[in-house]
Amino acid sequence: MRRTEHSGERGAELDAAFAYCAGIVRRRARNFYYGLRLTPEPKRSALYAVYAWMRRADDAVDQPGTSAERRERLQRWRDRTERIFTGLRDVPDAGSDPVLVAFAATVRGFRLDPGELREMLGALMLDLDLDLDLDLDHEPGGIDAPAPMFRTREELASYCHGVASVVGVICARIWGIRNPGQWPTALEAASKRGLAFQLTNILRDAGRDYDEGRVYIAQEDFDAAGVSPKELRAWSRPDRCEVLVRRVGSWAEECFDASAPLDGLIHRDGAAALWTMTRIYRTLLRRITARPRSIVDDRRIRLASFTKATIAVRGMLRSRSAAGSPS
Repeated sequence: MRRTEHSGERGAELDAAFAYCAGIVRRRARNFYYGLRLTPEPKRSALYAVYAWMRRADDAVDQPGTSAERRERLQRWRDRTERIFTGLRDVPDAGSDPVLVAFAATVRGFRLDPGELREMLGALMLDLDLDLDLDLDHEPGGIDAPAPMFRTREELASYCHGVASVVGVICARIWGIRNPGQWPTALEAASKRGLAFQLTNILRDAGRDYDEGRVYIAQEDFDAAGVSPKELRAWSRPDRCEVLVRRVGSWAEECFDASAPLDGLIHRDGAAALWTMTRIYRTLLRRITARPRSIVDDRRIRLASFTKATIAVRGMLRSRSAAGSPS
């Protein structure tokens, strides 16, 4: 099926909208782009549209402003999205925004569950609720050094479900699975994979998030390592800081392991993309735990483009090999 076949006479408009979303993914997705582009059409464009929609929501929260201003921006995006959910046939309020044009066509064409997409927006609202009194001019190490936003891993995992695990579920729904009777297992595994990705992000960005007044690592992990967020940012107790990083890293590894069934369940259309993104994130996680102090270095730890491109090529070759093997 061609990407525009579900759009009828609006094919040219949809093509332009999907191309616009692809540009956002190429510029902003970094680790995800190398995997998502291995997905065949029309699923690739659908994933790009969902990513661009999520990026807009993230930007509403992350752009400068008071908590009230950021909440208002996110609420406007939420309202526009809700009008799409309640009027998919006519796609109201989307015509002026190519992201919404492509997103509305994707929700309709792939029958995505609005409830799952609402969970993601709800998690971002929670982020703002927790951040309500944040002073964006906070200086690291000041008297009002930020405290952990979550007391327990359970609370953190609940937040991550909205901002990351749901993303894994949506990707699985777009890719599809080999055996429809195994959807419950696939969705549980996709949720775990999303949590593993997000925990990797939380570790990688711990220093930068602290400087912006946010501490996502749970208080129980700080307590177990015997270190404070301020000490972690300053790396003033190296042995204990390393214990904390490796403790959270082990949790992420456990989530990767628990999500292993997904690899055998996902439709071959998503196999290369899933393998590539997982390998990129797991390689990043292992580099972090091998050099824990990297999370507070001035230079953000990342994989080189060549490394990610090499992983993507391996993912593509693995997928082709599997597709050509006798069943």
